[in-house]
Amino acid sequence: MSYFCSVILLALPYFLIRVMIPAFIVSASVGIVLVAGFTFYGAIVFDRKFWREFAETVALMLGTALATFLLGVVVGSVFHINTANF
Repeated sequence: MSYFCSVILLALPYFLIRVMIPAFIVSASVGIVLVAGFTFYGAIVFDRKFWREFAETVALMLGTALATFLLGVVVGSVFHINTANF
């Protein structure tokens, strides 16, 4: 259930905001808040350092988002897909 709600919260900005960059910023911000919540829970349950886990997870999340964006740009240019309004 938490996965389903997380996906909805992360995708919602793209349906509400038609310009890609602001939608991405809002979605990434929501993702960081979700990561903070899940990381805090994990840090308490498994007795880990919150800030280290949080920094690693956010870096992984943003790195994955950047890699996916760059892959989309490459695929779009190979297949001549118009990406106007981003």
